[in-house]
Order: sequence, then structure tokens, then C-alpha cells
Amino acid sequence: MKNSILKTENFGTILITSNNIDNNSDIDISRDKSGLQINFPEDYNGKIKLDFDLSKEINEKTFINLGKNSHVDLSEERINGNSNYSSDIEIVLHENSKLNNLEIQNLNNNLTNIINKKIICGKGSTFSRIMMCFGSKTNKSNININLSENSEAEDIELFFGNESQEFELNTDLIHSENKSKGNVIIKGILIDKAKCNSNGILKIKKEGQKTNTSLSEHILLLSKDAKAQAVPALEIEADDVLASHSASVTQIDGDQLFYLTTRGITEKEAKKTITLGFLQSTIDKINNEQIKNQFVNMFEEKWKQSN
Repeated sequence: MKNSILKTENFGTILITSNNIDNNSDIDISRDKSGLQINFPEDYNGKIKLDFDLSKEINEKTFINLGKNSHVDLSEERINGNSNYSSDIEIVLHENSKLNNLEIQNLNNNLTNIINKKIICGKGSTFSRIMMCFGSKTNKSNININLSENSEAEDIELFFGNESQEFELNTDLIHSENKSKGNVIIKGILIDKAKCNSNGILKIKKEGQKTNTSLSEHILLLSKDAKAQAVPALEIEADDVLASHSASVTQIDGDQLFYLTTRGITEKEAKKTITLGFLQSTIDKINNEQIKNQFVNMFEEKWKQSN
């Protein structure tokens, strides 16, 4: 499964503030007491960007509905602002629909960012998510993905923490019906006194025969005060499945560092080279050059701040 961004017929931007919605798209969008409603009709093919004005705190409940056979690229950018952000997001993909979801978070390091996301994948649907998390003092991400018959999901979570940032990542991938496929990749860098708790779980219900799924959680520590915990888990009730998981919390290999510095590379550049190498296999899974470049640029800026 590839994270390719679809060729789109429609494009729109939606600016969300604490009080208003500035809708520059042809999508049905509304906000009432129950929350923000975004509805994509059947056979829709388009690209939508959600932009958030965090000059005031936003605490939003959002419902996103993809009609049958719709193909949507949905980007969520939480970059500028001086206020905390919290959101409960529920996304329903109806039969044969496809959603490419890009999340970028780079808020100030004194803020709190909390996202609870529930994904319900209908028969034959495909969900792919790339999360790039660089900012905020406290980050909490809870994502629950439920797969139906012949549906697929790929979830890539990348993060880079410095100073005293804290990350809590809870990822549940649930195979409720047969012949579904899933892949979760969590990879991060921690320096200074940054911390992370990553908890991933693959659940295969009794009806989830012929499932093919995997989970990996790998974190690289760049300082002695950085701390991390990666806990993968499997819950399998079916008896005809392929399921795997892996996890590691590691430090830079001293031999690699020595090898590079003996060849005229400064220690700072050597650490950067090793760190990018640690991330490279995951970056290569992003089949979109613009998103790859965006991640590398954010990494470079964060690296300068941390050294």
C-alpha cells in the first residue's frame, strides 16, 4: 500500500477558529452544538486543507464523512498560534472510499496539543495517515482505527522532541472483519530531557480471518536525560492471520559515530547523519516528494534549535 497523494479535481481550504469557519471549498461544512461537520459526497475526488487559527484556544469535536467511492486528501496543519488545542475527531469511510490524512503539528513548546481520533473503515476502503509532530510542551495522540472486510490502513507517526517536551502516543488498530490489512509505524527522536510513552496494539477479532497486519515502534535517544518507553501488543482471536510487532529504544551507536568522525565529519554532523539514517526507511515509505521535503525541512530547523 502506498501513501500516494491522488490527482484531484477539487481543492479547498478551511480556516477554523474558536468562533468561526472560513470555508473556501465546495464541501458541505457546518458547526452546531454537537461539533464541526464535514461531509464529502459519493464519488468526490478532491483535496482539502484544514488550517487552525490558534490565537484563541480551540476545543473541537469534528465529524468527517466520506461518501461511497470518494477519494480525498485531507491535511491538518496546526503550526501557528499561542493557544492550546484539543479535538475529538471521528472519520467514517464508506464503501470503497479512500482518505490520505496528513497531520502536521509544530506549535510553540509551551502549549498542549491533544488529539483523539477514531477511524471507521467501511468495506473495501483505504485509510493512510502521516503524522509529523514537532511542537508543543505536552502532546497526546490517541488514534483508534477499525477495519472492515477488505479494508486497509497504514499509520505512520514521526516525532522529534527536545527540551522538556512530552509525547504520549496510543495507537489501536482493530481488525473486525476478514481480509483486512494494516501497518503501523511509529518512529521518533528525543534529545535534552524530552520523554515519550508509545503504546501500540493490534487487535484481531474472531471474524478477522485472513488478516495481514504489523506494528513497529522505534525511538532514538540523543541524550542521557531523554527517556522513552515503547510497548507493542497483540490481541488475536482469529486463527488464520499474519501479525507481527517490534519495538526498540536505542542510543546512537558509538562505533558508527567514531567511524564518521575519523573521516573528517564533525561530531555534530555525524550525529545528524546517523539520526537521518535511523528515520530514512520510514521517510522512504512516504510516496510524495513534497511531504518528504516538508518533513526534512522541519527536521533541519528543529535540529538547529537542539544543538
